[in-house]
Amino acid sequence: MSAKESGRYGRWNEFIESAGLESRRHTKADANISNRQLIAFVRKQAKKLGRNPTVKEFEYSKQASMANGGWNNFLYKAGLRNEKPQGNTSFGEWLKQTLK
Repeated sequence: MSAKESGRYGRWNEFIESAGLESRRHTKADANISNRQLIAFVRKQAKKLGRNPTVKEFEYSKQASMANGGWNNFLYKAGLRNEKPQGNTSFGEWLKQTLK
């Protein structure tokens, strides 16, 4: 956002809302969302999209990732991945295993 827009609208969320878009304001209540609720939210979004949401598409991805040891672990725990992610595997090792 440029200085002109910042002066006119104040903060980023106010600018977004003035454009008629939904901002991603998070409250303290958001921090109290349980893992069970996060799983329900991501399952609902996956059903709506017809695929697993990406980190950028899921509003609570940071919280979900932090609580579950990463995004892929979270998707696995939510039943949206068939394979359990392997920890500490480099991309090269993963690629070799995938291409076998």
